[in-house]
Amino acid sequence: MNKYSWLVALAPLVVLACGRSSNPTQSSLPEQAKSSLAYNSNPTVSTATQQAVNNDLNDFGLKVLKSLAPSGQNFAVSPVSGFIALTMTSDGAQGTTADEMKTVLYPDVALTDIQAATNQLEQGVKSCAQPSTQTSDGSKQVVLNLANDVFVQKGLALQQPFLDSLMTNYNSGVELVDFKADSNGATTEINNWVASETNNLIPKLLSPGFLDSLTRLVLVNALYLNASWLTAFDANKTHAQTFNGVNGNTSTDFMNSALSLNYATGTGWAGVDIPYYGGTLVMTAILPDSGRFDTVKASLNAAWFSNFDTTVQQQQVGLALPKFTLTGSTVSWKQTLQTLGMTTLFDANTCSLNGITQQEQLYVSDVLQQVYVAVAEKGTVAAAATAVTAVAASVEQPPPTSITFDRPFLFFVREHGGPILFAGQVVSLP
Repeated sequence: MNKYSWLVALAPLVVLACGRSSNPTQSSLPEQAKSSLAYNSNPTVSTATQQAVNNDLNDFGLKVLKSLAPSGQNFAVSPVSGFIALTMTSDGAQGTTADEMKTVLYPDVALTDIQAATNQLEQGVKSCAQPSTQTSDGSKQVVLNLANDVFVQKGLALQQPFLDSLMTNYNSGVELVDFKADSNGATTEINNWVASETNNLIPKLLSPGFLDSLTRLVLVNALYLNASWLTAFDANKTHAQTFNGVNGNTSTDFMNSALSLNYATGTGWAGVDIPYYGGTLVMTAILPDSGRFDTVKASLNAAWFSNFDTTVQQQQVGLALPKFTLTGSTVSWKQTLQTLGMTTLFDANTCSLNGITQQEQLYVSDVLQQVYVAVAEKGTVAAAATAVTAVAASVEQPPPTSITFDRPFLFFVREHGGPILFAGQVVSLP
């Protein structure tokens, strides 16, 4: 692990297949296609609408986490990039399919506002990036990459309004591939794009054979984050402690520090915000009381986080947080989305994505996500710089509040008061 806390995710990859044919005149696209319109770098969205988007996104992402997370396994999702990929798809939905997607994704946002609001959401996430800077605590940075791309069957005529929205709201063109004749070659192209956008930490999202000759379009959103803590953990204070996991007690490395943090408690839980460099992003870590993990997790929604943000108080906290790495496999969101109410989207007979193309009847065959998360203290060089400062802190009186994440806990990397980028649970450690 290098000197930063690493978080990387690939957002859901939305796979559209051919259901049944229509018969408009075919209009082939060039090898790479995009709208002639420019990317809208300054969308007009009201503050109330943007807050509604944040709340809807967080509610949606937390529902997905609660539905997909296995009870006895570490697990993570990326709510923000899942929301973006599906909202991008929804711009081509019509009829019942459009109604269902709106109800699940953005029930509190007007249909006419959602694409511009999602554009603004993306730009807000990207603005969290911070250039590399040398500080008294060592070198710090926040590297953040958020990218969209669409892979389309050669010869499939896309509707111009959909192409225009891809460019103006998502800064995305279209990559033409040949799913019909060479689906494995198309798979390789998509995997290569994903690897490039995630700094090779997700080298293989799609396995050979997953796409076939009926695949027509794949929408992808990649999110990559490499963020320094605002205050690094002193590597000299990392030592083995017991983690009381669901699969038994284990000895694992815990990072230890005394920091001024936002801290709050509630019924059955305690939690802190651990800030990243730049002050915009935080990791909110929630420690349920023993025996209350499932109850606390079930209570999480956007309103819960709003209440957390209004009740936290900054105070000196003795923090013990285990180092952990989550390297998940590719996970299907299909059943969860159907349960939440997106049913026609996956039905070849009833799905309406005519806003994408009218040349063939499309439906979504699957929605996939793969997430990688690794959290550690600062690297060797920077740790040496903080060791001197931390040694001074070690002779002070211990802080009045302490929190040790030595049993199953939940974590959320998010903009303070804004969208959740990553959400996960740690219930067992090696």
